[in-house]
Amino acid sequence: AVRAYECSKWAKTERFTKITKFVNNYTDCGDTALIAYLQEAPMPEASKYYVGKNIAEVQTIMQDLGFTNVKIAKITQKGVMVKNGQVLNIRINDSDGFNMCDWYPTDSNIVIEYYEPETEEEIAAAHPGQIRVPNSSKYYLGRVYTEAVEELQNAGFVTIGIEEQRKDKKGLLSKNGGIAIISINGQTQFEKGEWFAEQSTIRIVYHTYVEKGKK
Repeated sequence: AVRAYECSKWAKTERFTKITKFVNNYTDCGDTALIAYLQEAPMPEASKYYVGKNIAEVQTIMQDLGFTNVKIAKITQKGVMVKNGQVLNIRINDSDGFNMCDWYPTDSNIVIEYYEPETEEEIAAAHPGQIRVPNSSKYYLGRVYTEAVEELQNAGFVTIGIEEQRKDKKGLLSKNGGIAIISINGQTQFEKGEWFAEQSTIRIVYHTYVEKGKK
């Protein structure tokens, strides 16, 4: 009798009405299910359940639940042990987090944030009028200057000045044409991939070695 009374009491609650309406509008169609004409839908899992899963999988789950306004937002800042396409957070109507069986209108704004690195096109668009240097200053030191000039020209640099320095004594690892100094706009130390203006001035000083008594 107590159980029947509790069931009768629960059947009069708003929560029961929502569940009944949800189930009645859930139409089986082979191996899939279509949700039609729903105004609200429950979350089958808490928001933490979806964090770490693939963006395509979570997006499909939300759409299959009947939500009609599901958007994705790419985050390019990578955290520790984060993989490409991994969900970082879900926001519903600008609020973070939800619990299992929380109900939301099916037209709620759902934003799924996920990690994906910037593409080369996006990176370049963020640096208009600039060029990435192909290698670091340390990489170029000691290398044949003609190879460096060709590489820098292929990258897009135009203003490249070359200076020869003659030396009488040749070191053990020294070679003719080896770069002794390289700078970009006077900056003698730079890293691979660092950005510089297209019109930057590159100065390359290389060594040539002659025998004593010869000019």
